[in-house]
Amino acid sequence: MNTADDAGLSKLRVVRRRRSPLARLVLSLVATGLEAALLMLAVGGASTLLAHPRAPALIGVWALAGAALALRRPVGDQDVVEHSREPRGTLLALTDDFIVLLSHCHHQLA
Repeated sequence: MNTADDAGLSKLRVVRRRRSPLARLVLSLVATGLEAALLMLAVGGASTLLAHPRAPALIGVWALAGAALALRRPVGDQDVVEHSREPRGTLLALTDDFIVLLSHCHHQLA
């Protein structure tokens, strides 16, 4: 049985190139836009979402929190203990559940 120590892989270190702060900020804002779009879809459109006074504040808080987390650097090194890939069907199963949830929300609002 081969182990990581036998193969000499125990000292292998993955070095990733860090994204620039601007790229991380832009990606966080793209994620916030996607979340806002999904929320609009769930409640029935932009006019319905913006009719509620707390909704724009919620999206603003999402954007600020996402930007703060994107620009924050980890305090120390993050050593990888184990790396494993998710099974390919996991994302498909989660997407299916999400679509069912959105259709249920949409039917309740209609």
